[in-house]
Amino acid sequence: MDKILLLSVIIMMVILPMRAAKIPQPGLALRKAMFHFFAYNVFYWIAVVFIYFFVIQGRDAQEILSKTVHD
Repeated sequence: MDKILLLSVIIMMVILPMRAAKIPQPGLALRKAMFHFFAYNVFYWIAVVFIYFFVIQGRDAQEILSKTVHD
């Protein structure tokens, strides 16, 4: 599972700039790249926190987050 998560981050770091480079206006390309970057990070966070811990590990994500944040 760790390998898949790392590979998805590496792919994101390559694919997003390549897609933005095809846009002729630099300002629009930067806005689209930043939007896709933040959208990817939000979906990645949801996948890691909720799907990975809840479905795969069988543990409540709030329990894990409360221990790591407050300790």
